[in-house]
Amino acid sequence: CKNTSGDATWPTKHAWVRLNATVDGRLIATTPIAPLCHDPTYSHEACEDLFQRWNTADTMTSLPAEIMSPWFQNQSCVPFRNQSKSCELGNYASYSINVSSVQDIIAGLAFAEKKNVRLVIKNSGHK
Repeated sequence: CKNTSGDATWPTKHAWVRLNATVDGRLIATTPIAPLCHDPTYSHEACEDLFQRWNTADTMTSLPAEIMSPWFQNQSCVPFRNQSKSCELGNYASYSINVSSVQDIIAGLAFAEKKNVRLVIKNSGHK
């Protein structure tokens, strides 16, 4: 089993700060795309706009933790649930690295192995 947020063995804040320094500040704490569809940050106009764009690739591909199927995210923060339902991180990756070099990849892989955290790789295409 991999460590998850909330586990006693989850990496400390200091460990994440060190990883962020190793990757030159490119560590990104995940924020789901749809909190604006849930209390206390609910916005009818913004949520309706997101709802209309939800199934388009452009809505998801630019965001590090989003994927096209909300089922895999445990539908924990989506625009089609009741606004009073909480918006939670659920199955989203807790952090992402905006990789810009092989060294970033090596640092991420080493951290995931050493700290026994789940590793998710998101590819945005090939050049």
